[in-house]
Order: sequence, then C-alpha cells, then structure tokens
Amino acid sequence: FIPLAEGNGFISNLGYWSLEECCKKFNCTSSNKTSMGLSVNVSGFQFRDSDFVRNVLTILDRTSFNPTRLQVELTEATLVDEQVSINDIFAELRSHGIKIAIDDFGTGFSSFSYLQRFSFDVLKLDRSLISRLGSSARAQVVVGSMQHLAERLEFKIIAEGVETVKEMSCLLYTSPS
Repeated sequence: FIPLAEGNGFISNLGYWSLEECCKKFNCTSSNKTSMGLSVNVSGFQFRDSDFVRNVLTILDRTSFNPTRLQVELTEATLVDEQVSINDIFAELRSHGIKIAIDDFGTGFSSFSYLQRFSFDVLKLDRSLISRLGSSARAQVVVGSMQHLAERLEFKIIAEGVETVKEMSCLLYTSPS
C-alpha cells in the first residue's frame, strides 16, 4: 500500500501519523532509563516535504519523546534525488540528536560517493549482501570492506537479515575490530 499512498499524496500524512503513534506507544512501553531507541522508516516523498524537520520536531515535542532516542531511516534511493539539500536536512535533524540511517544499502543504487557526500550515523547493509556470506568469498570481502569503511568513517553498520550461524560467523570474522 506504500506505493498507492505515495501515488495519491497521502504518504506524508500517513508517515507523520505513524511517527506520532510509534512515539506514543514507545513512551508507554519503554522506561526512560533504557538506552533503547526507536527507528522509523521515512518515505522519500515525506523527506522532501519542506516542513519535514519542523513536523518531526513538533511530533517529538507533542509526545514528549526524547529526540536522541529517534533514528530516521531513509533508503538509498532517496539519496539519488538531488531536489532537496539532503545534508542540510541531515544536519538539522542531527543537531537535535536525531540519528540518521541509510537503509537497504547494496540493493542496486549503492554508490561509495554516498559515503563521502552524506553525513549519517548508521549504514544498514541489505539482506541481499548478507545472504551470500556463507557461500561466497567475494561477498565476505565486500562486507568486510564495508565494515572497515564504517569504522574509518565513524558510523555504525548493521547487517540486515542475519539468519544463519554461518552468516554471523562470517560477520564476526570479517569485523575489523
């Protein structure tokens, strides 16, 4: 239903409603003493909304949600669109303590230039990269190189969809630390 909501212009309203509901529910079920955070995917359409940052901050204020516990996730396809000043939006969100994650890295649009051009906190490697770890030395080199880059560029890396012990072992083995 996401493409339908994007197609009829409803995605921004849906996204803001979803963020607010998640913040409310998270506050009800989570102790403020825990360091657990909330990750919310944001549509590229919503991200391009000129009031995006203001709307996010309004929701956080209205729900008394600590911005340092929020992580906004964008697909790398969003980075392809140069219509908005992505780094300015990232900087504004981060100035309030909100973390930025690039989701589904490695799904076809990947570019190492994104790692140079954009300031974010977390890079999430797509399952398609992880699923080959147990059977491909090349996959191990690619993922190991990404882990090394993450350490050197000072952002966290998350491997999505680790399903087997072999995949986990490869991730631990190729880890730079």
